[in-house]
Parts: sequence; structure tokens; C-alpha cells
Amino acid sequence: MKITRFSLLLREVSKLGATQAIATLSKQLESGHQDVDPNDLVFGEHGLFYLDDSGIVTRIIVHIVDKSVDHFEYHNKVAIESGDYENPDVVEKVHRYHLLNCATLRRAKSEGWRDRYKMTQKRTGKFFYRFLRDKDVFKTNENQPLHVCFHCLNGINEKHDSNTRFTRSNFSPDVFFSEEFRNHWLVDSGYQVDSETVPNCYQQDWDKISARYKQKVKYQCEGAGCRFPSLSDASMRQYLHCHHVNMDKSDNNFSNLKALCLECHAKQPNHAHMKNKNYRQYIHLVNQILTRHDNT
Repeated sequence: MKITRFSLLLREVSKLGATQAIATLSKQLESGHQDVDPNDLVFGEHGLFYLDDSGIVTRIIVHIVDKSVDHFEYHNKVAIESGDYENPDVVEKVHRYHLLNCATLRRAKSEGWRDRYKMTQKRTGKFFYRFLRDKDVFKTNENQPLHVCFHCLNGINEKHDSNTRFTRSNFSPDVFFSEEFRNHWLVDSGYQVDSETVPNCYQQDWDKISARYKQKVKYQCEGAGCRFPSLSDASMRQYLHCHHVNMDKSDNNFSNLKALCLECHAKQPNHAHMKNKNYRQYIHLVNQILTRHDNT
């Protein structure tokens, strides 16, 4: 693991008004065995870093650890089940890794799901990864190949003064971590170590937690501008869901939950798949109820 002390970098960070980190990052980061408070990380346009209060700067990579196998085509699921993690179709459909505060990470922050990203220092292009099915971890791979984010790659090409144009075929995290890129490093972050995270899937007690939360809010949809917020009637409660605001299904703190009717839930980022037969049934039912109400 490479840790470097930069007085110039610290001065640049101070100009940005960035807050330095509180705790010193241990050598376990390379293998991914330490949690880091998001407040100890700072985002920059030129790189993702951890900075502690003694002036030690550590470069990091971030990526999403978990993905449901239900989001893969059948032949991809067969490849995952057989352990063919380097199958090109599988690699194309798993998440990307990020080195810069790119458009994807900025969107994740604005929409409240940036906590799904975890940090590591693996430089091989292969990362800790979990495939989920229903409420359980289906497969775990310590060395899952991931592609670099296109936004990050374009940003690196724009910022780096070189005749070399990087593509997926000639780029690896190790390239970005080289001394050649020292002038392009800023400070960044806010992530847990990838292999130390709780799987982003529903926990075993989720049904009880969800029911308790919906009871707490009196079966009212908390979606802004909801056209049918009251689902307290026993026949309607099945259409009230519990939504994880930061998209981390393992974070069941009530501060991270929001009761949403099926219509409002389907409007959340990355939830378009919820517009299924049950959704259409609910919309039809609500339309009927509102029409009867308007005619009375």
C-alpha cells in the first residue's frame, strides 16, 4: 500500500475549504478490512482520496459491491452460477469502478444513493463483488473484473497532459495510481471498505421492520404530491411499500426509510421495473376510487 505525505496537496485542499479526516487509514485498506466514516472522505474532480488529520493522503477506488442476479439474462446467470466471472457478458453487466468524482457519482449523491459505493485500493481491475438472489448472497467473488467508468476515463483523458489516450484496453487502476498522475490528485471520498460491507439485500427481519414503520406512519404514503396518500384500509395496505432512501437495503434505520404507495415507489430512481401487473392494478383501482369521489 502506498501512502504519501503532500504539503502542496494539503494547501490545495485548504483552499477548497475541505475538512481533513479524523482517523489514520490502516494498511488493511488494500485487502478491504476497515470501515471508514463518510465524513472522513472528501470528493475532488481529479481523484478520490482519504485524508487524515496528520496529512497522510491515500488514494482510493470506489465501486458498488452488490447486484441481483435477477438483473442478468439467463445465459449470464448460468455463467455466474458456474463461476465464469470473467465472461465478457457478465463483466459488461456488472457495475463500473470509479476513480474521479464523475457524473455518475455526482448523480448518486444528488439522488441519495452514493452510500452504495464502497472503497478499496485494489489496482488489478478485479474487485470484491457479491451477486444477490432474493434475500441472500448467491455468490461471492474476491476478484470480479470490472470495467472503468466511461465518465472517469473521459475525465482522465481530458485532465492528463499526455500523448497517450486511455481506453479500456490500455488502462488499469495501477496506471492512475502511478507517479505520472501525481499532479492530478485531489482529495475525496465517503465510503466503507468493499469486503467489510453488509450485503445490500433485505435483512431477515425486514418484513417486521417494514410493517412496524408503516404502522408508525399510520399507513400514509410519504411521497411528495401523492394523489392517494391514505392506505390505512386493510384492503389497500398491500400497496404501501417501505423504500430505502439511500438504496442500501441493509440500512433499516427509520431515518433511511420512507413509506411509499406503489405509484410513488415506482417513480424513485432505478425503480421503473416496479411498473408491472400489480402496479397497473393499483393505478386502475386508485383511478376508480378518485373518480367515484369526484362524482359524489
